[in-house]
Amino acid sequence: MNATVTKAISAIGETFPHGFEDTVVFDIMDVGQVTLDRSGVRSGGQSASLTISADAETFAGIINGKLDPISLYLSGQISVSGNLGIAAKLAQRLR
Repeated sequence: MNATVTKAISAIGETFPHGFEDTVVFDIMDVGQVTLDRSGVRSGGQSASLTISADAETFAGIINGKLDPISLYLSGQISVSGNLGIAAKLAQRLR
């Protein structure tokens, strides 16, 4: 498993220790995918209600709270596909 994916799993797991009510895939461009759902966080992608795509640096900034995911979405720096209501819930938890 890629070191960036391992760090992402750890960081997301700290933010969402009991999982998340919906299935979200974080697509870290040129690195890999991380899935967050009711059972927790793990490597790999699957069918999701929401997919967020960003480069590794941007993704790290979102997870550590240094970058605002809503501002990034509005400026086109991240790509979001799927249920935007879930994206809003997720963004609130990441702030």
